[in-house]
Amino acid sequence: MYYPLQVPYLLDETYAKYINYTEEIPPSITDFAICIWQMTPLKHDLKPVNHVILFDGGIDLVIDYDNQQIGYAGMSKTVFDDTMFSPHRFMGVRLKPGAFQQLTGLSAENAMDRFLRLEEIDTSFDKKEWFQQPFENVKTTLINYLEKIMWDKEPDQFVNLFDTLCDHPPETTTELYEFLHYSPRQCQRNFNKHYGISPQKVLSVLRFQYCLKLLVNRQDPDGNDQDSNAKKQEMIYFYDQSHFIRDFKKHIGLSPFEFLDRYTQFGLKNGDCNQFSGINLNEIISQTSNRHSSLGEKISQTSNRHSPLGEKMSQISNTHDLPSNKINPVANINNDEFKKNNSSDKQEKKEMFKNITPNLMVEDVRETIVFYKDVLGFSIIDSVQNEDGIFTFAILQKEGLLLMLHQRLDLIEEYPTLHTDAVHPSLTLYTTVANLEKLFEEVSKKTTVLKEINTTFYGAKEFAVTDNNGYVWTFAQAESQA
Repeated sequence: MYYPLQVPYLLDETYAKYINYTEEIPPSITDFAICIWQMTPLKHDLKPVNHVILFDGGIDLVIDYDNQQIGYAGMSKTVFDDTMFSPHRFMGVRLKPGAFQQLTGLSAENAMDRFLRLEEIDTSFDKKEWFQQPFENVKTTLINYLEKIMWDKEPDQFVNLFDTLCDHPPETTTELYEFLHYSPRQCQRNFNKHYGISPQKVLSVLRFQYCLKLLVNRQDPDGNDQDSNAKKQEMIYFYDQSHFIRDFKKHIGLSPFEFLDRYTQFGLKNGDCNQFSGINLNEIISQTSNRHSSLGEKISQTSNRHSPLGEKMSQISNTHDLPSNKINPVANINNDEFKKNNSSDKQEKKEMFKNITPNLMVEDVRETIVFYKDVLGFSIIDSVQNEDGIFTFAILQKEGLLLMLHQRLDLIEEYPTLHTDAVHPSLTLYTTVANLEKLFEEVSKKTTVLKEINTTFYGAKEFAVTDNNGYVWTFAQAESQA
């Protein structure tokens, strides 16, 4: 079941001092609701408190008891600056993603990133009935109201979708479209209606909440440790370690290390620190770059070679077979063992470098994919998109060639030494081909030709063209072969 975590008491010290946050799950409303939450004061002096609301893909029915307001509200991203005042009291129901639309008949976009007052959509709602009673009685009124609007309804496929996908989120929107049997346009339209967010944001929140739960759920209800290598290896939804840390921090404002430290300290203060004993977060995070997924399978099947981006695709085909205490099998090996395991050193050296694959910095990955597909006949074998659905990385293939495309802003974030305000191609791609004249006839009609077919002093026939980013491709064939 999809149960997104909200941990405001970990994300702001003042909140933890002044607010008591609790959740409970009334069985009668679980078809459409995740839980009922409450925020009650621990102290009675007036104090502004920062409430961090994590992105969870849902829409809540929120009760601001002291200001006598009730309404629906959802967030399309984590909110880091929601200021509330203690000792005000709040209560709400965290609805399942998609539940708002089915229960109200309205598009979820109406309640996303805004406060939609209940009286605006429910003419039978009586505000006085709710606020003339003590705060501790409001929960019963809330449950009765929810039971009333839910009683004749069964959750539809959109309400059930997060429950279905939460333990194994699709890695790409393409996989999501195929799972739902929707075209990209149909999926976008339905997700906006039912969730108020894009398909890519749905995958983003599923990945984040999944990884967050892996970090905190170290034990089962019987106290048995679940920190197994198999479970850690499920964290495969990021193409390298820095991508995982960056995405995690975007959603929670902390790195995984910082979050884990706060969670552990909170456990120590509250007598619940066992679940983090012996944890090695570096080991967990290292699994995010070992993509024994469709991407890894495609790369290993294509060339069975290492990619030049070591953190992104090195050891794709074998790392997931390693035991948990040997994530890096060479890290602690002694010299004698190294000599023993490398007795054929000279032969090994001959095969040390297997392949080199260009990784081109480009402004627009999608546009560049179109160029290479239409002009040079490449096919796309995998890609990465950000939460807005913009391509940031792609791998293309043409017969025995592999080519990687990396969005400029994303690439310079990973490698600051490459910082530039625009793409300035500074290399040429020299490629030998089997039928130069036929290729020239096909390509010259579709892109800029820098050099017509000519014979060089070293006995090759060549021509050169540019791609949409200005990279120069030189195609060559030995004159004897031509």
